[in-house]
Amino acid sequence: MFFRTVLLPKLKELEQLRKQRRRLIMGLVMGICLLALAGPGVIAACAYGVISYKNIIVPLLSLSSIPAFLVLLAVFSEANAGQGWTMRKNGFSILERAFFGADQRRKRFSQEIIAPIVNYCLPGLRRLPGEYVGQADFFDSKFFGYNVGPYAGHNRFTGRLNLTADLDFSWLEADSVLSDKKGKKTYSRLFAGWFFVVHFPKSFRGSVIIQPDLAEAALGWLGRSIQELATPSHLTLLHLEDLEFEHYFRVHAEDQLEARYLLSPVFMRLATLFRKRLGAGLFLSFFRNCMYAALPGQINDCFDLMTTRSLTDPSFARHLYQAVKGVTELAESIEKNYIMWE
Repeated sequence: MFFRTVLLPKLKELEQLRKQRRRLIMGLVMGICLLALAGPGVIAACAYGVISYKNIIVPLLSLSSIPAFLVLLAVFSEANAGQGWTMRKNGFSILERAFFGADQRRKRFSQEIIAPIVNYCLPGLRRLPGEYVGQADFFDSKFFGYNVGPYAGHNRFTGRLNLTADLDFSWLEADSVLSDKKGKKTYSRLFAGWFFVVHFPKSFRGSVIIQPDLAEAALGWLGRSIQELATPSHLTLLHLEDLEFEHYFRVHAEDQLEARYLLSPVFMRLATLFRKRLGAGLFLSFFRNCMYAALPGQINDCFDLMTTRSLTDPSFARHLYQAVKGVTELAESIEKNYIMWE
């Protein structure tokens, strides 16, 4: 009901605007391509005196110089896309951002779609559209290591989750960076999605890391053996009684006893249901006084002029709703069932 009555009318407006901008940018690109294809023929005709150089070449250059320059600039940005998270991974980024209102569409989408979804789930959170979760929290989650290059985000929400815990989350995009022997840097996307931090009033004794179990799901007992060999020396790979939870996740912990108290039957059941609702990877961890959750997503598809996915597709709204709801349920289960704090 909320999606149909509140979100869908606004999504239809944004989708219509996206289609209009897409037609404009495709027309401009097709025109530039036609000019490029016609160029050799025009030059040959001028050389043989068939047509006047001044009557043809000069107008063509005056019409095409600015768009052509922008397309070349866009291609250059594609070759250096790893230098910043705002550089889009296609040849239309400069044209789109300069002439087709990409930033304005993002702002409207944030105000009219993202903010109402979060407010529907958790009323009263403070919205900071230009901010994002800090890099220190990203590192403390222990999900992706420390080899991080460009790092940014948007749509940060903060506030009290319940009586004792505070919530902080935003959309994040982080790239990894590797350098070869010559010092040349290579960038690749490390994470793009919603990143949550729940601050509890008391600290945990050690770290617990819960990651998607791709190896065991694909290879069975062989995958489990590979995981045990690859486990860092200061962590232990836990084997838990909930087989369905084991199917989706692998757990590493510093303190096995604490980890088993944290991963109560209630928590494992909620985490499994959360993972099923998302239909994608889910990362969870506990460190110091925080619970971290990372949910890879595809919010940029909502802003991409060239995508074939309609904005009226309810999958994005459903994903964000399930993310906020799932993290809230897990945090509440920790508060109610974690007896080592008593």
